[in-house]
Amino acid sequence: MCASIALWSIDACPLNKNDIASLDFVVNQFFMKLFSTSDINIVSECQRMFKFRLPSEQLVQRKDRFISSLHCV
Repeated sequence: MCASIALWSIDACPLNKNDIASLDFVVNQFFMKLFSTSDINIVSECQRMFKFRLPSEQLVQRKDRFISSLHCV
């Protein structure tokens, strides 16, 4: 829920690939601290188990949903 709120206004910002990668990095670092690990494979597995999507994945889905809503009109 907090990630959704944090990403809510980011849709209006022009983001390049480096900006999006930085958002993913911050989220991955948070998970590393949360689960006391430095192994990205463990972090990825935890994110998968909790059905948590990285900001890069969420932004793509939001963009696709927005574009498809324009085609429906």
